[in-house]
Amino acid sequence: MSNERTGKVLFVATALCVVCSVLVSTAALGLRPLQEENAVKEIKRNILSAAGMLPESGTYDLDQLFAEMETSVIELKTGEVAQGIDPKTFDPAEAEKVAATTFNVPAAKLAKVGIRSHATRMKVYVKRSASGGVETVVLPIHGKGLWSTMYAFLALESDLRTVKNLVFYKHAETPGLGGEVDNPLWRAQWPGKQLFDEQSNYDFKILKGRVQPGSAKAKQQADGLSGATITTNGVNGTIEYWMGPEGYGPFLQKLREQGARRG
Repeated sequence: MSNERTGKVLFVATALCVVCSVLVSTAALGLRPLQEENAVKEIKRNILSAAGMLPESGTYDLDQLFAEMETSVIELKTGEVAQGIDPKTFDPAEAEKVAATTFNVPAAKLAKVGIRSHATRMKVYVKRSASGGVETVVLPIHGKGLWSTMYAFLALESDLRTVKNLVFYKHAETPGLGGEVDNPLWRAQWPGKQLFDEQSNYDFKILKGRVQPGSAKAKQQADGLSGATITTNGVNGTIEYWMGPEGYGPFLQKLREQGARRG
């Protein structure tokens, strides 16, 4: 093959690579808004699913349903609504990148939840009754499993102690083992579980085995994940942490006090 012919082949190959790169980049940029929109919609679906508001069949208007949820950004330390923060644009992951809005998890709690830090502010979602009382509260939680950080929405009933749903929506745990956190059969046990006693003290545990149905503590216990002890411990620690004083404890106490005043 002559040098002239070799040069032509290289030119065509290079030009083809450049054209393909431009097309791929253009397509990626063009699709990004749609991908971001779909990601937002998926989060809304998971929140509504946790709240028990997502229809099992038929058509529905996702945004209209979600509009029934009251979305707020709260200060975890006080449980108060954060002032001057737009819930539509607030991103806890971005807030965690700023030292002033980052909380370092105490060493004593690190082994349980597995994450070293999180934002000082978080989004919360509340479904209220016509009279203004709390019907359901949905709280985003996250913590370490065996291989990954697991993200979930935990929904509580109006008594703020009974679980309505637990929905894991992002993780990289082992399929068939820790990955069973999003198995509908495992999820089905959560509605009706009670995280707090009547004095609002945390009193719940995920067992290594199965809950004994006749046990006096059955409502305060959940079945563990078979063959996935570390993931089970991670879920256990994650829920306990986020229901505590560094998590949503102050916010839940504010809601209880508001409910008591209404009562």
